[in-house]
Amino acid sequence: DPDNDHGTARRKLGRLRFSRLEHEPRIYAAAPSGVSVTRIRAFDIDDPTVTPFYRLIGDSVPKGDAQYFSIHSESGNLTTKRYIDRPPGATYTIMVVAYNNGETEYIDIAVHVTEYNKYAPVFQSTNYKTDVELIAPVGTEIIRVQAVDTDVEPYNSEIYYYVQSRVVNINRTSGLISLRENLHPRDHTFNITILAFDGGSPRRLARSLLTITVKILSAPRELSVEQTGDQWAMLCWAPPLSGTPSGYIIFLTSTVDFVSDRALSVTTQRNVSKEELGTRVSRNCTALTDLESWSDFEARLAGWDQSEVGMISKTVSFTTKVNRTCYNLNNSQFKCSCLTGFYGEDCSKFNPCSSTVSP
Repeated sequence: DPDNDHGTARRKLGRLRFSRLEHEPRIYAAAPSGVSVTRIRAFDIDDPTVTPFYRLIGDSVPKGDAQYFSIHSESGNLTTKRYIDRPPGATYTIMVVAYNNGETEYIDIAVHVTEYNKYAPVFQSTNYKTDVELIAPVGTEIIRVQAVDTDVEPYNSEIYYYVQSRVVNINRTSGLISLRENLHPRDHTFNITILAFDGGSPRRLARSLLTITVKILSAPRELSVEQTGDQWAMLCWAPPLSGTPSGYIIFLTSTVDFVSDRALSVTTQRNVSKEELGTRVSRNCTALTDLESWSDFEARLAGWDQSEVGMISKTVSFTTKVNRTCYNLNNSQFKCSCLTGFYGEDCSKFNPCSSTVSP
């Protein structure tokens, strides 16, 4: 959109258009000559390969605002030409013309004078790591990166993200990274440099590394808990859409209440081979036995083969805070019965005549 808060195009009926500026152009007070301000870009709406030229209007007029700046005729980079003698809060108003083969387009630019930008952004991690499945469609959200800037002035602490990669795109303001193109079986690992620029003057930047590992084994699907007992649960899922697992790793997190205001969470792993699995309506199943009674659980799982551990499934939650006990008949069949003193379809009713005390 050529018309925005950061520059107003004096639109004609020609083919040239100005690209939207990322943010308002800024220059810090008392900046010397040669300091970068912004980059002006124009394009031909009929032929994107056309590269226009640029110049300032009135840069030779004494006491005019344009005398403080210069623009590179080919790149459109706008820099200071002389010492900036106005205080923070002031503005310089200039006009830039883009031209090519008889086509011209003009834009008015307001350059804001600001406080000196002291600090560069800092990424929360120097090396982000994540996995993506081979069959992930274009547009799949992969990871969100984040940088912070400790400058006091809001305009100096604005953050803009940038990446140059055939594999991923990044949202310039949110840091959300998504898949740009379909992956190929030959793709294994990508190491991609992520940049974060601030909005201040002089402009400062930070770098971080993003490592993406491509997984052939996609995540197991439709993970569910078919039934639970006081120390038992039946876990079932649909196989991955990509790859053939030799088995599965189950990541099991338990939360045990010791007292009303304190709980302990512990994550363990259980490994089950393909041969040990049962089947219920085209779904794989396995029984989780010897669970802690009267506890809450979260389960996830990933397939594995000789080459890799695949993508991890979504999380399913369940509890052993139930009044029944269950056991396996085989890997996919089970039988449950109420604990002593309890009855009903879900064992929620208690017989007060029973010698067992209701919890």
